[in-house]
Amino acid sequence: MEARTDDRSKPVPTGGDISWLRLTFPYAVLFAAAAAALLGLVWRQTDTGEVSPAALAAALAALPAVAAAWAVRLRREVSAFMAAAHSVVDGAAAGEPRRTGYAESALSSLEHKLMRFADTVQAHERGAAREKAAIQRLVGDISHQTKTPLSNIVLYTELLEEQTAADEAASRLAREAREQCGKLRFLIGALVEMSRLETGILAMRPERAPVLDVVRAAAAQIRSRAEFAEMELAVDVADEEAVYDAKWTGEALFNVLDNAVKYGRHGGRIRITASRGELFTRIGVWNDGPGISEQERPELFKRFYRGRNAAGADGLGLGLFLAREIAQAQGGRIRISEPPEGGVLFTFFLPAHE
Repeated sequence: MEARTDDRSKPVPTGGDISWLRLTFPYAVLFAAAAAALLGLVWRQTDTGEVSPAALAAALAALPAVAAAWAVRLRREVSAFMAAAHSVVDGAAAGEPRRTGYAESALSSLEHKLMRFADTVQAHERGAAREKAAIQRLVGDISHQTKTPLSNIVLYTELLEEQTAADEAASRLAREAREQCGKLRFLIGALVEMSRLETGILAMRPERAPVLDVVRAAAAQIRSRAEFAEMELAVDVADEEAVYDAKWTGEALFNVLDNAVKYGRHGGRIRITASRGELFTRIGVWNDGPGISEQERPELFKRFYRGRNAAGADGLGLGLFLAREIAQAQGGRIRISEPPEGGVLFTFFLPAHE
């Protein structure tokens, strides 16, 4: 919406205001005259016992005729006023100059209020844009300023671990320091991504593509962890297509798979399926681990929330939160359910059409 720098009036459709005096007075006079004539005829009939049928019929017809004419005129006046109001609203929404000038009329007052509202909205939009730019700079600075020190710390701990290989206690401490650095790196990266998603800085670029591509990529990332947990990972996906951002959808799917490996049954199974509906393409991630109560399911998508059975597993409570944000950012959603065969089923709903 552009700022208004011109107050020149533009023409408004005829009938910008309803003049109730002009609308009602002539018809009120005609109606009163017709009613008086009818009363005169009735009085005359009572007095003399004679009255002209034609005169009586004309007097009786005059009353509804006057009412009908008034109704037609009223409809025209209201239609003209509504057309003028629509014109004023369209002009205010488009940021155009005032169309009614500064006349003392109801329509001019309406336009003035709309202009004030539009200016307020425009000011809020400018403020939101400035805040968004400031957050973007802050997130970029955090990401840049922490990346190099963390990388150096990881490198130093790896070198220290090699230097202390002969000393079991020192080597163990160096290894634990390296693992903690890895967790810190993941946490900062997750917080940066979360901030970008919530502020709309991170733009999704959805494209139509087979979901098998993103499923295979996510499965390849998690396969080594699944094998370490002795879990069977099966992919049962055909040629279904969806409209999605491959990079971020892959990350969301990886987070769900990582959740299934962490909290699933050791030596259990994970199965990935897909099916296409009229509006959405569904990607299901099922594992045969312990179920999740219906009351707890909405809580799992909150940031930093850890499930009741997550006490002994590593995690920060951000994976499912990010998965939901990524799904919603591209017009989809994610749902948790318990299928008839038991276990837990996470279902991604991705748009089937652009």
